[in-house]
Amino acid sequence: VPVFRLADQLYGTSRTPSRSGVIMVLRRNDRLWALLVDKVSASNQVPEDRFHRLPPVAGDAETGQFPSVVVEEEGLSLYLAPERLVPPEISG
Repeated sequence: VPVFRLADQLYGTSRTPSRSGVIMVLRRNDRLWALLVDKVSASNQVPEDRFHRLPPVAGDAETGQFPSVVVEEEGLSLYLAPERLVPPEISG
C-alpha cells in the first residue's frame, strides 16, 4: 500500500522527516493507499445536505484539494478530498 505524507501532498515539497503520526488507509473502488497525518481526533459521518460547494474566492472546487465546505453547529470546516492528493493511478 503506497503511503503519502499529508503535509508533503498539501505543500508540494518535502518537509522535515516525520518520526511519528497516524497512518490512515483509504479505499476508492478497488484501490488502497494511505496518508500519514500528525493525528486523528475524530471520525464521523456527515449528512450530505451539510456539504456546500467551495466558493471561487476560496479555491478551485473542481480540481482543488478542498472541494467543499461542511456547515456544522460549531462553524465551518473544509472537506479534504483525499483522492485529489495523490496521482490518479494511485487513487483510481
